[in-house]
Amino acid sequence: TVRSVGSADVNAYLQAVTGQAITAKDFRTWFGTVEAALALDEFVASGGRPKKKHVRLAIKRAAERLGNTATICRKCYVHPEIVTAYESGEFMLRRSQQSNGLTSDEERVLSFLKQRLRNSAQRRRPPSSGRAASPPPSPSRNSGAGRPAPPSRSMPSSVTVREQR
Repeated sequence: TVRSVGSADVNAYLQAVTGQAITAKDFRTWFGTVEAALALDEFVASGGRPKKKHVRLAIKRAAERLGNTATICRKCYVHPEIVTAYESGEFMLRRSQQSNGLTSDEERVLSFLKQRLRNSAQRRRPPSSGRAASPPPSPSRNSGAGRPAPPSRSMPSSVTVREQR
């Protein structure tokens, strides 16, 4: 029996199995982020100052693994804090003691991102003055927020699989 399986089928399966609003893009984004972070970590380990060339090479490596262009990879599949931290000289992956079923490299990247986001939230917290803080500005209609990512070149929207009996 031949049955067509589309991206909606895959995403429905992932949501049913995890019980969370998760899609295949979440896995691709995580993979792209980890790949880029590990490439940048190699540049950090070799010493020297951060260079834009290193960012381009790290993004290119992740893009090749994902089957995307570097532009799409950087825009859609690599967490921006990885690049921001590297360019500002604040990027360093450390050993992580936790284990959530992730590889040690994934744990290192997750730990780094959690720390960066905690630090970022603390920097944005207004000083205590007794007054209520004003809400953050809403995103512009043209900011791209909420816009779906372009389709992946390595994952067709529909594939045909054969079921074994």
